Amino acid sequence: MALAFFLLLSPLLAQKGDYIRNAETFIDQKKYASAHSILNAAIQDRGMLPALINPMIDNVLKHYFMQRDFEVFYLQDYSNSGREFNFESVYEFPIVAFRHPDRLLKKVIAAHPQFAWSYKLLGDFYDLQLCDDANRQLLPDALADDLRGKVYENYHRAVQLGYNQPDVNRWLGQYYREGKQYRIAKQFYQKNLELGVEDPETFCRLAEIYLYEKQYSQAYNSAVRGLQMYAHLEPELRYETTRTAALALLNIGEEARFVDYIFECIQLFPDHQSAYIDLLEYYESKDDWLYGQKMIRRMLFNNPYDHKGYYYLEKFCARRNDYEFADALFDEMMGRFEHFDEAMGNIYRFRGNLLFYQGKPEEAHKIWEISKSYYSRCLPPDSPLIKQVGDVRKGASIK
Repeated sequence: MALAFFLLLSPLLAQKGDYIRNAETFIDQKKYASAHSILNAAIQDRGMLPALINPMIDNVLKHYFMQRDFEVFYLQDYSNSGREFNFESVYEFPIVAFRHPDRLLKKVIAAHPQFAWSYKLLGDFYDLQLCDDANRQLLPDALADDLRGKVYENYHRAVQLGYNQPDVNRWLGQYYREGKQYRIAKQFYQKNLELGVEDPETFCRLAEIYLYEKQYSQAYNSAVRGLQMYAHLEPELRYETTRTAALALLNIGEEARFVDYIFECIQLFPDHQSAYIDLLEYYESKDDWLYGQKMIRRMLFNNPYDHKGYYYLEKFCARRNDYEFADALFDEMMGRFEHFDEAMGNIYRFRGNLLFYQGKPEEAHKIWEISKSYYSRCLPPDSPLIKQVGDVRKGASIK
């Protein structure tokens, strides 16, 4: 007899609390299909109660091992070793399928609109589609914006109904932070602090907001709290938070420590240009032009693709009215990257810019044509990058 039917007949599961407790036990044992069967049986027995439907869908969204088009989700039981059960095991159905969790949640919300968790789960369903890497790459911008709006709508409603948990607070904090509504973003991150949650992303994002608000000591302290949980941070966030700590230190006069932190950023991602530029601006303020040349060279050799570094090179040369360094650097880069068309396109493009800024437009146009020829080898004909070549006004990018 299938486990779900056995449990349905058991008098120990006559109350919904028993269903939930037994389902939680199976979830703890990584028997997600069995937990689903219990809760599904409970709904058949007790009706469409949010107290049963919400944990069932929470199990589906957290523990599915496969899904099809975000319409069908599959759950399975695992043995104590973490392996899947074989069909010959004592469990008759080690895998279950569940369709359209969003439809069921919408029905629950329509019947019981006061349950915050239902809205939160519906937000989770939409957020899954944004978080899935393969799906996100296929989403048109308009559809991605629509999904993001649905996540926000449901999470915001959950909060209005009293939901106060780290994942939703973090998501809403990020939503408002990206919209540059820093005051509201900070409120959501601070909710997590009030909950006593040791959430590294909360500390890291708060550090960014404090830096924006010029509360430098708080920015540094919050960044350090996040970095103390280094192993739990994605590498990109480690970089951003280390850079935040560095900039906070610079603004409170801790210059040597600023340099140490910036070099940590560069070691973490040698191809990211932002930390190089922070360091270059610092040494430029000290009139250490020779060290600046060394770091520009290091920056562009580690990343000849991003344009931020080239724009800095233009400003660097213009401030000193010295273009010989750039000429020598470009010659060296052309030897290193001669087989990389996009990098060569960049080198010729910005070499042409520097000639234009020196009052040599005819020479600049010849160099820009070479840049376009390199870009055309690796970019589509309608690429905005090709159209940008030579689109400069004298001094436009070196103010």
